[in-house]
Amino acid sequence: MSDQHLIFEPRALPRYFAVMRNTSGGSPSYQICETEIIPILVHNRSVPVSVVQNADIRASDLHLMRRREFTPSDMDNDLYPQNILEWRVKNFSQEDADVRTIKYWYLPHYFFWNEYHIPVLDFNRRFFLTRSFERLLPPNVLMPQLYQDKEQYLNKRRINLVNIPFSNPRSEEPNQQSEIPNFVIDLLIKDQIEKNNNCSITMTSFEYMPLIGVTPCFHIFDYNAIQRWVDEHHRCPVCRKAVTHAQEYTHPQRLT
Repeated sequence: MSDQHLIFEPRALPRYFAVMRNTSGGSPSYQICETEIIPILVHNRSVPVSVVQNADIRASDLHLMRRREFTPSDMDNDLYPQNILEWRVKNFSQEDADVRTIKYWYLPHYFFWNEYHIPVLDFNRRFFLTRSFERLLPPNVLMPQLYQDKEQYLNKRRINLVNIPFSNPRSEEPNQQSEIPNFVIDLLIKDQIEKNNNCSITMTSFEYMPLIGVTPCFHIFDYNAIQRWVDEHHRCPVCRKAVTHAQEYTHPQRLT
């Protein structure tokens, strides 16, 4: 997804929204939040800010729904999952907390509650979410389906976070000369396979990838995917270090 296809439009958070959270054991659940827009003085100027707190909603009152599939013609719709919006937020319980701007996007499902459609959102930063909350699992959600939603949610999160422009004052000059020894690449790939990791661009497992691309900043990807990415964005998708090439490496048949 190229930067020209991203929408960074100021848009207030909806009154209610849900966000997927993990329990201490790693199982997924939802947090339902309520927002109120109030004027707050920021840099000597009054601006509207969404103040966020936990919503008083019971799990038994919720019903999880899935949206229809979106197509590129829906890109002007805020609900299009690849559009990234932004807004100013503040946590309700932290009176002295600063107002910060976050970016957020809609996921392709929502909750139906009374007459409200409560969208499931995700954010590039979550500092404003209340740490203590009631973990909600609606009665129509089966745990296997929820785990599947979690994987889709994580993939969408990786894709969106990779594509959000990020300015890193360090490492602005591309490193064109770095060549990484093959034994170092072997160790990098072996580590990624043991952790069951995927390429963050294609989401393909490194175990079955014939050609590996390694950036000078020691991050590995599908070779063809990282070449296309670097040609277009000129930065590593993971650390945002400026790079102009990836070192091609043929995947060994077996790593021992």
